Amino acid sequence: LPRKSLASPFLITMTLSKLSLLFIVLLSIVQLFYGQDLSQCVGECHKDGGVRKYVDCVNDCWKKHTPHDPLHETRRRDDDLGTPKAKIDPEAAWNKYRATLIKSLTKASDVSKSRIQVLTVPIDATWDEEPEKFSELCDQVPFASGFYESSGYTIREQYRNFINNINKARDNAIVSNSDKKELDKWSKVHASKIAALSPARRTCATNFMNAKRNGQTTLDYDQYEISHCPQFQKLNKDIEEANMWIEWHSALAYGVDFASLVQSRMQSKEISSMEFKEFGTRLADFKAGIARGESSSLDINFSLTSSDQVKESYDKFVKGMKRPSSLTGSMFSLMSGPSAAGLSTSVDVFKMKLSFKAWKKIRVVPGDWFASSVVEQFKNGPFIHRQANLFGSGGSMTLMPKAIYVAVQPKVEMTVNKEDSFRFNKSVQEGKSGLFSSKSVTAKIDTKFISEDTYKLTITSLSKVPQVIAIDFDSL
Repeated sequence: LPRKSLASPFLITMTLSKLSLLFIVLLSIVQLFYGQDLSQCVGECHKDGGVRKYVDCVNDCWKKHTPHDPLHETRRRDDDLGTPKAKIDPEAAWNKYRATLIKSLTKASDVSKSRIQVLTVPIDATWDEEPEKFSELCDQVPFASGFYESSGYTIREQYRNFINNINKARDNAIVSNSDKKELDKWSKVHASKIAALSPARRTCATNFMNAKRNGQTTLDYDQYEISHCPQFQKLNKDIEEANMWIEWHSALAYGVDFASLVQSRMQSKEISSMEFKEFGTRLADFKAGIARGESSSLDINFSLTSSDQVKESYDKFVKGMKRPSSLTGSMFSLMSGPSAAGLSTSVDVFKMKLSFKAWKKIRVVPGDWFASSVVEQFKNGPFIHRQANLFGSGGSMTLMPKAIYVAVQPKVEMTVNKEDSFRFNKSVQEGKSGLFSSKSVTAKIDTKFISEDTYKLTITSLSKVPQVIAIDFDSL
């Protein structure tokens, strides 16, 4: 036979051997990229059956022994599809949640100019047993944003400084000395009654909650206060009487034009006497209603692909004083701080339902120390010293709370991919679930398989403490 013909089988064998070697090299590169060990597969397969069978054997073995990795699986799936699907932007998810929540709370069709601020990390509502907590909460001046975050300023301190800085010649001109003496007398009476009010309220609220827990009363808080808290009732009547005489003698002592200013100053001498009050429904009533099973639940459903969006961003409406740092933490980001990674679930897969066992709107009013007429009359001065901007654009006292929304026992149901389901399980186990609650609150999590890379998570808070989920404000 010709020499060339004898060389052909050898060349074919060498070519197949090189292909086999090339495949092993490629598999080794894949091994380095995915971190998989292929040595077991190489040892299990034999070359005797030919290169094709050897290649198929190694490939099947590698798939068999490769543990599922959601990160690599997501990358491979996206590569197979071409362009990766859009992932969830935490801030966009929070904005959609805010719009949906406000519409559920207020039944409003347009929330673009709503001054309701949503709490990404709610505050425990405990002022039924610690009354001073209510004024402390209402006293905080938030940044102008769709999400609540305290600016560090307080309403009471700024208001007190404002009214004491008003410079008006007739302000200190006494018209009637006798009425000035009566004004001083009633101001002292008012101060003493106010000092005794908080302890009396705390005692009444504690007795009410104990009676409810022990089944000793079927009354709501207002009824209980009238029939079982005589000291508290008497103090309120004494304060009302003092307020009436303070207003009367202020007008006679200083003149009608400045009576409100003088009265406001009299009642703002001590921060502790400058209280905010619940108007109508109280937290104690809400908790008592839950105990009786008379509460209303709240369900909020949304996805990120629906057209139910805010028409105009709140930041544009208020000129975006500050983006709350709380947006980078809890729930949609899982971690807080600049390293927050956000969810990896694609926008078209993500769905969410948030349920509260019960919720209530509690109206807020400031005490008699705050006079809106004084703000309107003197907000532009004249002032004794240079006055910081309080009420204008970008002012540090532009918002006054008018309602607080409280809810209890949130439950979150979410449709996410496998990677996010792993991360949520780990986050809940570490007490960092961001279940619209503090990290100390315990929660349980259930995972339900939907499809290859889709899971339904149900995260339920085990805390029975009501929480503030949103606060509504008026502009000053």
